[in-house]
Amino acid sequence: MPHVTHNYLIIVPQYGRHELTLSCLSSLLRHGVPHDRIMVVDNGSDLQDQRETACSLPAGVKLILESRRGITHAWNHGWRESPCEYVIFLNNDTVASGDFIPTLLAPFENPQVDIVGLKRGDDRELRLLQAKKIFPGNEYPRLIQGWCFAVRRCSLVKLHGF
Repeated sequence: MPHVTHNYLIIVPQYGRHELTLSCLSSLLRHGVPHDRIMVVDNGSDLQDQRETACSLPAGVKLILESRRGITHAWNHGWRESPCEYVIFLNNDTVASGDFIPTLLAPFENPQVDIVGLKRGDDRELRLLQAKKIFPGNEYPRLIQGWCFAVRRCSLVKLHGF
């Protein structure tokens, strides 16, 4: 499934440690993610780290400065800035070792799926963790691992975010 098949944005939250973010971005770009499909949301890093991030970001990667600390503030600010149908949340200490996006987005072909997560197998390959509705009936779902997951933007709108 080529990248153009899905309208997605990858949100990479950052608090300090801009070198991790740059390593993450480099790995995404190496595996063909278009620059304009990546957004870094810095949520409260000190001014020096914000400057170093801004000066080092590849052209086309969007940087958002969020003054409130906490990953959910970064996630919420990011998805609200995104016009894309699918929002991928990726920790800044994650390094892509392949093109994981088709695997992550494929379950969204099923209109019943709201959220998808990945996990790493024993052989270090990424595998689908869960693909499900966020709130099926009255059940409260088991949480998806937070280092790499995707959500339909319309589901985030219905829930008013995280």
